[in-house]
Amino acid sequence: MSETVPLQTEIDELITYAKSMGGTAQYLVTSKIVVSEFTALKCKYGCRGYAKRFSCPPYTPTPEETRNVLAEYQHAIMVRFTERGGFEGYTSPPGNPQTTAAWVHQSMLALERHAFLAGYYKAFSFSAHPCSVCARCALKDGGTICRFRDQVRPSMEGSGIDVYATAKNIGWIIETLAYMPDGRSTCDAAHTHTLILIE
Repeated sequence: MSETVPLQTEIDELITYAKSMGGTAQYLVTSKIVVSEFTALKCKYGCRGYAKRFSCPPYTPTPEETRNVLAEYQHAIMVRFTERGGFEGYTSPPGNPQTTAAWVHQSMLALERHAFLAGYYKAFSFSAHPCSVCARCALKDGGTICRFRDQVRPSMEGSGIDVYATAKNIGWIIETLAYMPDGRSTCDAAHTHTLILIE
């Protein structure tokens, strides 16, 4: 069995790997991750994806469960993916045919696997956006179990993490998006934030 890669080396490699996939990454201690109860309300009464995917509430960890999980970790990396032109159509970077959701999910799974293979077997990632693994989620057909649990990860906010406050704790400022009457965003770039826990 191979030895565990030194922690700082693995953190540096993960940050570099995230950049190679189009993200920006920064290390943080888990005490800087903010968990709040209000996030569940924002999902339930503000998101059209609520209860439509197994990666979204009410199927994700509750804020209390997330706090308990975070207590078992000391290290994390927050990853920011930038979508130019807002999220209309969920298109990924130029030349990449994947949707933003798939791009983000696959990138986070790759980072998690990298940490796992480096000896950090507890590595776990939080993604963003409604899950894009299936064209049609099993929930829509009355299913009670995700068909691809090995590929699906909950979103940060869907698990009770205050993404705005957590980003602010590492010096990243997130601005709220404004939309015009026709539904287009007024910004020229939107950001998706994700997280990987390492121990």
